Amino acid sequence: MTAPDRYACFAELCRHEQEGTDFVILTKASAASLLVMAPHGGGIEPGTVDLAHAIAGDDHAFYAFKGIKASGNAALHITSNRFDEPRALRMARRAEWVLTIHGCREPGAVIFVGGRDGNRRQAIGRALQETGFDARESERPGLRGINPNNICNRGYSGRGVQLELSDGLRRQMFDHLRRRTGRRKTEVFYRFVSVVRDALAAMSPRPLPTAAPGAQAASWRIASDPRDRLKALAIRAIVFMEEQAVAFAEEFDAGDDEALHLLGEIAGEPAACGRLRFDDGWAKLERIAVRRVYRGRGLAHRLIDRMLAEAARRGYPRCRLHAQAHLVDLYRRHGFIPCGDVFYEAGIPHRLMTRDKATQGAQSRI
Repeated sequence: MTAPDRYACFAELCRHEQEGTDFVILTKASAASLLVMAPHGGGIEPGTVDLAHAIAGDDHAFYAFKGIKASGNAALHITSNRFDEPRALRMARRAEWVLTIHGCREPGAVIFVGGRDGNRRQAIGRALQETGFDARESERPGLRGINPNNICNRGYSGRGVQLELSDGLRRQMFDHLRRRTGRRKTEVFYRFVSVVRDALAAMSPRPLPTAAPGAQAASWRIASDPRDRLKALAIRAIVFMEEQAVAFAEEFDAGDDEALHLLGEIAGEPAACGRLRFDDGWAKLERIAVRRVYRGRGLAHRLIDRMLAEAARRGYPRCRLHAQAHLVDLYRRHGFIPCGDVFYEAGIPHRLMTRDKATQGAQSRI
């Protein structure tokens, strides 16, 4: 039996708990129709923030309420039917529908699929089942997500989807589920995210995202001078070394000396980068990175378009890359096709993808 919530609403919680000390709220706006949420993240339901953030990617809006207390984070739990944090409600009202990611203490490795949006609920559940996950509807009313006041149903359509991942399944997704820092994601994590993102893409194809109204556009150029090269390398250090724990020796290699580096800036700040190498008739797209603060504006798509255009201009219509497994859908939208099985580089699952039927090996890592 789940213990009752300590606080009946967010206003009551704020009278006893302090933002920045006991909890933080993470958001990323987007013009897309979907908001991906983790309303009980951090120490409340571990792993759910990472999952929601990865599913949202660059395509969808993202929200997380994250418990950061040294202990006793369960006290921060406000049940989904009464979850009324103002920023969450504002973001939900702007979205057509909401997908919430939760953790539950059910035994085994199971996903309970709920929510009032029957079509999307069934599509996501079916996709998970077809790829080997135990996804089903729960017989427990509290895990079905059908109350109209449930935060997953607070988009303007009034219907959303709720995914409840058991403790056993989440333990398979991380090397140490309850470790606060330095935990590594496993192949199960990336496979789950990829399946859900593929299901979302199949349900509602969308145009490529553009910058939000009022946002400054990015300027793009080849990083031909040392200062621009340094900016590109700094972006990669932030994204790959800091965020993804890639070792320096794996991130920076001899390929940097021969590569063509592309740089995107916003208001003079380095925002995105990638490198191109040319070998044996192929253009290889590598080290594509967007700083976290600039995500959600479509910069990754713009960067890929420019890299493909530059490759074509130099006489390389055939392109290939190694895509992190959870980003396969991103590259599909630019005409890339997955080839072969999942493999690991820098401890991260990848897939070879090409814009040609050839399946030659690539040397890059994105």
